[in-house]
Amino acid sequence: MAIMMEKPVDYTLQASWGNMEKETLKKYLLIFGYGRWSKIRESSGSSCKILIERPEAEMRAFANDFVRTLFENLLTEKNELKGFLLNLIQIEATGPFVHNPPRDWGELMRATPWAKRLQLLHRV
Repeated sequence: MAIMMEKPVDYTLQASWGNMEKETLKKYLLIFGYGRWSKIRESSGSSCKILIERPEAEMRAFANDFVRTLFENLLTEKNELKGFLLNLIQIEATGPFVHNPPRDWGELMRATPWAKRLQLLHRV
């Protein structure tokens, strides 16, 4: 079961984010959780400044791509966790949509611990 892409991919936006931006976003998602865009931007501003200028809609689009990638790389028996990830994604009708190669998000054998971390942060 894969999460279907419902919108056309914004290839211009996708090309404008390098590996450093994606890694930084992933790091902050795993520290603060999904949806805490102002906290992510604030922390980026006080350290690496990589995401400080990135709009929330862009961060959400790339975060959604990361979550979709986790979903697709979870073992089939992780149904509760997969359901959580599906419900976590926030897609805006007018917002951008990106779909990066899974390798852009790092070592995906860690999909289960990363997904569990996002679930824990969402609950607190």
